[in-house]
Amino acid sequence: MVEMLPAAGVESNADLEDEEVPFPENPLLPSSHADALPASLSRQIARKVALGSLVVLAAGFAAVLLLSAGGRGVADAALTQRQDGERASIELTGYQDGGDDGDGDGAEELGAGVAAPPPELGPPISSGREMLEIFKQSPMTGVNLGGWLCLEDWFFSGADGAHVMSLHGQGQGACLPPLVKYVEQKWPSEGILTNNLRKSHGDEYVVKAFAAHRSEFIPVDDFSIIASLGIKMLRLPLSWAAFADALAPIDHELYGTHNPDKDMVIVPDPFYKDTAAFVTTPREQLEDVLRKAAQNGLKVLIVLHNFPGGAQQGTYNGVWPLEPMFWKQEQSFGPNRNRLSELGTWIAKALVDWVVGLDEAAQAGVGGITMMNEPAHMNRFKHFADENVVLDWLASAAQNFRTSKLPSKGIKLYMNIMDSAFKNFDETVVPWFWNTFTEEERKTWVVADNHWYAAWATRECDGRSIEGGAYECTDSRADISAVMHGCIKGQAKLMLERFGSEGALLAFSELSAGTFEDARHACKDRRETGMFVEEILARLAASGIQGFFWTWRMPYGPTFEAGWSLKWLLGLEKTDGESNVCR
Repeated sequence: MVEMLPAAGVESNADLEDEEVPFPENPLLPSSHADALPASLSRQIARKVALGSLVVLAAGFAAVLLLSAGGRGVADAALTQRQDGERASIELTGYQDGGDDGDGDGAEELGAGVAAPPPELGPPISSGREMLEIFKQSPMTGVNLGGWLCLEDWFFSGADGAHVMSLHGQGQGACLPPLVKYVEQKWPSEGILTNNLRKSHGDEYVVKAFAAHRSEFIPVDDFSIIASLGIKMLRLPLSWAAFADALAPIDHELYGTHNPDKDMVIVPDPFYKDTAAFVTTPREQLEDVLRKAAQNGLKVLIVLHNFPGGAQQGTYNGVWPLEPMFWKQEQSFGPNRNRLSELGTWIAKALVDWVVGLDEAAQAGVGGITMMNEPAHMNRFKHFADENVVLDWLASAAQNFRTSKLPSKGIKLYMNIMDSAFKNFDETVVPWFWNTFTEEERKTWVVADNHWYAAWATRECDGRSIEGGAYECTDSRADISAVMHGCIKGQAKLMLERFGSEGALLAFSELSAGTFEDARHACKDRRETGMFVEEILARLAASGIQGFFWTWRMPYGPTFEAGWSLKWLLGLEKTDGESNVCR
């Protein structure tokens, strides 16, 4: 039996209310690159900040009007998303300055898809085969292998799946096939699942369950299928436990007695020692993934997706719904207490050192690393991290990469940074990035990386089968295309304005065709989702921004496949009733 745990320290939604937090001036910017931020970008930031304040005020006023007019469902949904978490940026999507951007349409662009006319529509996509041919013409750079070596509950939700990002502390995980086909109480995150299975079934069963999952979730032929699509990279999310041995200095018996190359063992979370645990990933398995990728002409972007104590808000942080503690607490046991963020630095450095030490065949499969996925995601609203601490940590991680041999080997650092973590991204993070990395570094090895999903751009870019979105799935193709075109174009333009000096490396390492965060009410017909993918592919090609689809497959979350599984979208998924396993 898997028991559900309450969120630590949260008794009601009142505990999640916003509070005024002093916003420091930017002490982290090194003086060595102080002139790197163009004056034109500074002016753009100032304009965006001013208009952004007006947009936020307008959004709040609109919510009040909706409540008073009986629109409680829509307003409650917006407030729920604000309070209970999402997967990616929940900025009003891509504010633009307006005017002609040189592409000839001469339209004002708000990033909400209200003005910029889309290209002439082609015939509707009605099958996976048609979607496959369109994708091959202009494929994305990469695809994520989510749900494989780092778990998220919604991937395993069976027919009952609803929200892409679970809400109210209620997990959606109903299984972990092939061994765990049923749980009495749905699980919310990997650490909670592991710990509770351990209590109910013992360590041996847990290790067998994870080994079986890892051996079957990505079928043996999928790497060659992915390569045949023209995709060049695999984004591989990992749990911190892949480098658990880096924590041996705090407790050798817990973290230092296993063979990290060969052994799968259970290790406790250094803060939530008695409530969250993880199964290590043998490094030999990771090396096999890299070699197999290289043999198929693919590169792997290795991503540390979660960290001890939880470094983000959401099921993928490993300890959700427990409060994220990575940025402000120490380990909870041991004679010498270290800050969790310091433990995270040890883990990130262990990743770098491991990649440096790989043999030639394995290293040939590495395209890049991300030191932390979505650092402090949702901190902007829930205030669990000091923004300076977050940027300091990222700068330190980048320095470890900079001083290693990896830049000289052509391996990139994907610096993933999220609007949702900072009170004012444009005033804080954009200047930090320009001043932390030299022009040469921005052109050669550091990639400015963001995530964007229309699913959370409420009433701006989202599409629904019910009222309340920017469009309804039954609207005309022309109307839907206009929204999609404006949103995607606006977001790409914002990325270029923020980070796009000539020759700069840019990426959206998570994108999808999901049109609404409640997948039960999202558009699921390929005539809508296929059109969305077409728009994304066209804009990525035009802007030179790398794109990675989230995710490759999720056969145990059928509610989500139409918007979130590339393998399903392209008509390549043969589930054979796999989803029926999770009940």
